[in-house]
Amino acid sequence: MNLGPDGGVVEAAVGALSLGRVDAVGHSAGGLTLLIDALRSPSRYRRLVLVDPAGFTPAPDNLLGTAAASLARLLVSIPRNRALTRALYSTAFYDSRCVDEETVDELVKRGSNATQKVAVRRAFAKYFDFCRRLEPFHERIASLEAPMFVIWGSDDRLFRTSDSAVAKRVLRDVRIELFERCGHCPQIENPQKFVAAVSEFLALP
Repeated sequence: MNLGPDGGVVEAAVGALSLGRVDAVGHSAGGLTLLIDALRSPSRYRRLVLVDPAGFTPAPDNLLGTAAASLARLLVSIPRNRALTRALYSTAFYDSRCVDEETVDELVKRGSNATQKVAVRRAFAKYFDFCRRLEPFHERIASLEAPMFVIWGSDDRLFRTSDSAVAKRVLRDVRIELFERCGHCPQIENPQKFVAAVSEFLALP
């Protein structure tokens, strides 16, 4: 099967840092990227932590899905002022008070960079197309032997929490935990609980 989005950046980083077998944490599309790289090099990973990961929510594989993808790419392309950027970013959280102004400033800066906007459009297209047909991918990741910990915000508006059941079904050795009153970024909304849970998992023999 075509492994889709390129996980080569992970391999390059591990090589540049001269790391051996690693524990890794991936959030959202980063979680999918780790799974893709683990399929290429399963011996690279000891344990994986996936936080509200992409790769378990199927994208519509029809004309409506194609239209939705085109619309989303258009929305990525159009200029956004700070107020709109902040409003969109706040949808990642259960509690909008978790939005920090420094991150909003960074997102506004990125949104005004033409090169980064092109990169975002291309990345979105790759991930969307990959997620149209997830069954072959799920069959492949069932072979991964590295223990995995999947954390999902119970109020994620981007990837529904019911997909945690998909992760439980298709992953061989997996622990699932839902973080209540958290959106797409539980590591930001409940950092103490997140660090404690991940540290406990990574400390296991």
